[in-house]
Amino acid sequence: METSTGPWQRVWGIARAVPLQSVIILSAVIGVGISLYLTEVHYQAVPLICSTSGYVDCASVLKSRFGVVPGTAIPITFPGILWFLVSGGLALTDLVARTRNQAAPTWLYRAQAAWGAVGILSILYLIYAEIVVLHHLCAWCTGVHVLVVLTFMLALYQMQDDVPAPVKPAPAARRPAPRATARRR
Repeated sequence: METSTGPWQRVWGIARAVPLQSVIILSAVIGVGISLYLTEVHYQAVPLICSTSGYVDCASVLKSRFGVVPGTAIPITFPGILWFLVSGGLALTDLVARTRNQAAPTWLYRAQAAWGAVGILSILYLIYAEIVVLHHLCAWCTGVHVLVVLTFMLALYQMQDDVPAPVKPAPAARRPAPRATARRR
């Protein structure tokens, strides 16, 4: 009896073959979802599902000057959406290569780590703003920060696995010790 695999079984098989990339894609999807929700809150005055009093106060953070790209009226969520789309697209590049029975492009893991570093620098700025300047945390923002850190850590791990081990130089050939020769008189 011949068994056929449907498209979902094939996708599941590929996701299992490259689990770290699959987690990065899932993180990207969740990150885009959170960022779109916060963008909707910014523009449409949709009710914010978060604490609005105490130390965790999403409204205070999102309505502050740090809730927009510096010098603009663009919500800070737009660069977040872009970051997650690129992050997910890079991970998808590996999955597409695997569906074609090809290896990931040689530049991919380094690009993911570099893109992750950009995300880390961005969230460090935003965490500083939340803790030191505003004295409030945004729970949704913290979720995004965790996803960025996760993505960066997975990218570093993949890059480390991708780097070939350094080649040790061959030991120098030993020369035989000079023989003690007896002098003849």
